Amino acid sequence: MALKLQAFCQLLVDYVSTGHFEIFEQLAGEGKAFSDRDGLKEGADLMEKIQPSTELILDFNDKYLATDDLEALSLDLSNIGEALAQRFESEDTMIAVLHDAHLEQLI
Repeated sequence: MALKLQAFCQLLVDYVSTGHFEIFEQLAGEGKAFSDRDGLKEGADLMEKIQPSTELILDFNDKYLATDDLEALSLDLSNIGEALAQRFESEDTMIAVLHDAHLEQLI
């Protein structure tokens, strides 16, 4: 179980890191390229909604890398699942606002 949990933690950390340091930066760059102030403002607001899930995931990772006590794992996984569901909605909205909104301008 420990190896699977460790692999899961690594995937979660990779996911949030890629989002913050690659995808979200690319989306913001796209908004800037199209001088989309409204989109950039909404993107920043969405980042504020996404940030708590990043912190939850990093805390989850730190907790389960430091302990073999799996008593709270079920509850913690449930919390992660709920946070990810909300995060996915915010990410989808960010993509729509900062990427999809500019597709017509490219045609």
